[in-house]
Amino acid sequence: MDKSLLTFIAVGLGFMYLITNFLNDLNATDGISSSYTQQEQQYDQYITFDSINQTILDIKGLDISQQKDIWNHTDLKEEFLSLYPNFQEMHKFIDERIIGDNFKKELHRFIKDIEYNLISSKIDSLEAQKRLNLF
Repeated sequence: MDKSLLTFIAVGLGFMYLITNFLNDLNATDGISSSYTQQEQQYDQYITFDSINQTILDIKGLDISQQKDIWNHTDLKEEFLSLYPNFQEMHKFIDERIIGDNFKKELHRFIKDIEYNLISSKIDSLEAQKRLNLF
């Protein structure tokens, strides 16, 4: 056999190997994104809308750890954090946009604690933002 034919076959096999690995990696990534989408859809069942089309988080009847998990995976949390440092608006947001008494009470208590520590200079503004994000 000719050396150029063997080289051509070797290069072709190498090329096919690279394409196959690339497609396998692409499929694995697609599987991750689809599982992420399924997880997001799992949290979407707790989202409703009010009469003025605002997003409402309805987590009543769940235990507090599930409520926190759902809260941390919704866009409402980001909207809530954008209200900082207006604590009055944050409390209003909790009352108007969250359904779930135990979670609301705990979140109100958490916000009041951060507000108190910020006003009394026990923490600075950056630390307050970090703590708010950790709830």
